[in-house]
Amino acid sequence: MAKTTIINLDSLIDVKVTENVNVIAANAASANAAVKAGEAATSADVAELHKIAAADSVIAAGVNAGIATTKASEASVSAGVSTTQAGIATVQAGLAVTAKNDTDALYAAALDVLTQTNKIYDDFDDRWLGGHSSNPITDNDGQAILDGALYWNTTTKAIKVYSQTSLSWANIKDANGSLLIVNNLADVNDNAEARTNIDVYSKAETTAEAVAQIELQKGAANGIAELDANGLVTSVQLPSYVDDVIEVATKAALPVTGESGKIYVVVADETSNGDTSSYRWTGTIYAMVSNTLTAADIKSLYESNLNTNVYTDAEKTKLANQNGINTGDQDLSGKADVATTLAGYGITDAYTKTELNAVNVLRADKYLAAQNIANMIYITGNLTKIQYNTATDVNYEVLTYGVDGLSNVAHYINSVLVGNTVLTYAAGDLVSAVFTGV
Repeated sequence: MAKTTIINLDSLIDVKVTENVNVIAANAASANAAVKAGEAATSADVAELHKIAAADSVIAAGVNAGIATTKASEASVSAGVSTTQAGIATVQAGLAVTAKNDTDALYAAALDVLTQTNKIYDDFDDRWLGGHSSNPITDNDGQAILDGALYWNTTTKAIKVYSQTSLSWANIKDANGSLLIVNNLADVNDNAEARTNIDVYSKAETTAEAVAQIELQKGAANGIAELDANGLVTSVQLPSYVDDVIEVATKAALPVTGESGKIYVVVADETSNGDTSSYRWTGTIYAMVSNTLTAADIKSLYESNLNTNVYTDAEKTKLANQNGINTGDQDLSGKADVATTLAGYGITDAYTKTELNAVNVLRADKYLAAQNIANMIYITGNLTKIQYNTATDVNYEVLTYGVDGLSNVAHYINSVLVGNTVLTYAAGDLVSAVFTGV
């Protein structure tokens, strides 16, 4: 690479010579002024002598001798003036020599400065090669690249350093551990120290910190709910309305003031034949939700409501005897042997067998009530199914409950739904149980 001239030597010499000439000229002007002052003083003396000579012209010959002496003095002064001018010339010549010598010395110094400057620049130019789009193979002078030389890679936007050991260029981070944007933290020598410097956690530290924070938050207010061995939230960390079933022995054991949203289970309700009952707090009283009904309870509910036919055990026995097993209920004495109907025997208030079967099917509730209870099924203290004759779903009833208690009984005969009995309440009291055939 061609050298760039740092100092213009000609300009430097011209400046220094001009400065010296100006100094010499100033000195010569000062000397000339001194000579002129001497000449002026001498001329003044001569004028004074002329005045004296003129005044003494009338003096005799003795005075003429004095005048001669004065003339001699004038000659001597003139000689002194000549000597002074000769001295001025000598001084000026000496100043000229001195100026030349100073100029030569300045020229030599300027050349030395220029040489040193060029050497320094060349040395710098050999170590900093400037910007290149790829790795240079020689320095800017076409010479071998020095160990430790640097250049700016304009493609990767990185400073690279040259190694004569490997004869290759490397990112400067390989030399002093600096971080590069393209590599971020992946290429640091000490990851732990780097993380400390920028105040970040390692993966393990982050995990540990997260676990510690979770432990602090577990079970804490506005924190994290804990799980039990089954992965469920423990009841102590649930709101009260979630764990809302409270069991007491009797109704008298219920709290004086209940809690809204909770269900109170009375195991032996003294106000409901000792059955198990469920209540809710309305804000003023406990309202029954449901209770466990026995067969006697169900029968009593049927028979105590309006618009239902009372079907007693005696009537059941009497009907059963019609099949010929017990003839005591079939006394037909006094009846015509030819009678083929009940009316023929004078019986006007009885059903025929066909009529009885039809009535029993139409009123499935009555029909099933006349059967033998084989099995009763309870769910959470409530009777939900009654199976008749056999513990199978052939002839059976399904009981469902509402807010006030038992709300519907579905009647099945030969596994077919044949009717429903719907129960209604007013102020917590049962007011009707209406059967509707399907």
